[in-house]
Amino acid sequence: MESISPAPMSVLPEFQRLRVGTKLLMVGISACQAMGHRSVLVLGHPFFYSRFGFSARLAETLENPFGGGEAWMALELVPDALKGVEGRVEYPAPFGDLE
Repeated sequence: MESISPAPMSVLPEFQRLRVGTKLLMVGISACQAMGHRSVLVLGHPFFYSRFGFSARLAETLENPFGGGEAWMALELVPDALKGVEGRVEYPAPFGDLE
């Protein structure tokens, strides 16, 4: 099963609270939907990502090679896209360079 995962994202302190991160993520999610992706996987701040529907519960059957606990979340762009899906997530090589 294929999914998409955004690269780590952050906003400089002087631009925080201006909805820059919110707008970036909303545009990204819309682009993923337009490209036909069924789900998005993310390792990020639960408070931020949960506002957009990301859920640790949706990702609990997926093993993230980077760890993460509650920070490991998924968003279904298509209802039940992750139903019955389980296993280890494999990222493209550039993600490994971020460790």
